[in-house]
Amino acid sequence: MRLELFPLKSVGHFKFGNHIQHYTSLLKDFKCSEPDEFGYVHYEAPDESFFITVKDNRIDSIFCYKELWFKDVNLIGISIEEFQKITESSFVGEIDELHVEDDSIPQLVYQFEELGLQVWEKNKVIVTIVADSGR
Repeated sequence: MRLELFPLKSVGHFKFGNHIQHYTSLLKDFKCSEPDEFGYVHYEAPDESFFITVKDNRIDSIFCYKELWFKDVNLIGISIEEFQKITESSFVGEIDELHVEDDSIPQLVYQFEELGLQVWEKNKVIVTIVADSGR
């Protein structure tokens, strides 16, 4: 399944705001979590390449780790500068610096509100993109 980005609308087959029951056949091999303290349920792809967050049975956001295609380019693995050229967008606000792994290499987090994306960069390449409807 190719994960194609349609900003603020969908990632691949998964449309933001749609009821999760529409995707029962696609999700049959996914790992499903119990609701967390905020009421979110996570559906993780069998290959762990992405997961879907669901709130009140509706798709809220999609976390992509291996691929997210836009204009025939996989946005995971490119630089933030390339990302900005391809998407013709700019980040807003401050760049957050987070230490989320034990390797002492920070991850930089950029907000691209007009695309509904949060982009995580490590060692000058994009490693994670979180997509949502921007609401």
